[in-house]
Amino acid sequence: DYLNLRRPFRVHNVHTYPSWLEYYQGDHPPEAVRMFNDVQTGRIEVEQRPTKDIEKLLRSPRYRLGRYILKAKLRLYSSTSRIKSIIQMRKQAPGRPFERFRFFKQKERKLENK
Repeated sequence: DYLNLRRPFRVHNVHTYPSWLEYYQGDHPPEAVRMFNDVQTGRIEVEQRPTKDIEKLLRSPRYRLGRYILKAKLRLYSSTSRIKSIIQMRKQAPGRPFERFRFFKQKERKLENK
C-alpha cells in the first residue's frame, strides 16, 4: 500500500519478491529534477505523500539490520543458484562443464591455435 508501510520489506508493487527502502546517493536524471522543481513551484499540482514514516523507518536500527540481513540472504541465494546451475551443466555435459562461458571458450580457442 502506497500510503501505509505495513510491510517494510515488501514496498515494491510486486509483492512476490522482497524489497526495501534506501536513501538514494546518486545524481537524479535531469527530467526527474525538472519534475520535482515543477511540483515544488506549483507548476504541476499533485498531492504529495507525507514521508515522516519513511524517514523514521530509514533511521531505525532494526530496519537497517533487517535490510542488511535480507541483502546477505539474497546474495547467498544468488551464489547458491549459480553453483547449482554449474553443477547442472556439468551433469548435462560431463566432459566440458564450462563451455557455455565465453571466457573459457576464448581460452580454449587460444590453446587450439597454438
